[in-house]
Amino acid sequence: GSGVALSHELHVAWPPAGTRQPTPHHPLALLCPADFPRYFPEESYAIATCHSWMLDDQLQHYLPPTSNLLQFQQWFHLAPPTTPDDAAIINYVFGRGTALTNTTPLRTSLERAVATHLQTGGHWYSRDGWLLLNESSMGNADPGPKH
Repeated sequence: GSGVALSHELHVAWPPAGTRQPTPHHPLALLCPADFPRYFPEESYAIATCHSWMLDDQLQHYLPPTSNLLQFQQWFHLAPPTTPDDAAIINYVFGRGTALTNTTPLRTSLERAVATHLQTGGHWYSRDGWLLLNESSMGNADPGPKH
């Protein structure tokens, strides 16, 4: 889930269940309560960070531009990929402890993307990303997607 880190940085993570729809205003509406400032009025955050396989820009080769994941990615400035992290995407998409085989059911475009990329010798990366927040309001952060 989403959490709050010290040093005026808000760490966000995509919720583990259900469909999430990006808002036209800001992706943080997906990740933390819209009334965060009401519950924590003394807190002010200048930056939001995310470390996730969901920020792997290789997903752009497999998913349609309208996919929620690609729309989510567009809000973040991305650090370069470092070490492959295939287990993170496999555990999230297929379930913890799942081993991909030729008989693993591929029901969604994301499942097909993950499997195809790995079967062709590719690797997935968990990436670090960040976005600037308007210090006065969670709902009025960066004016738009980065990419």
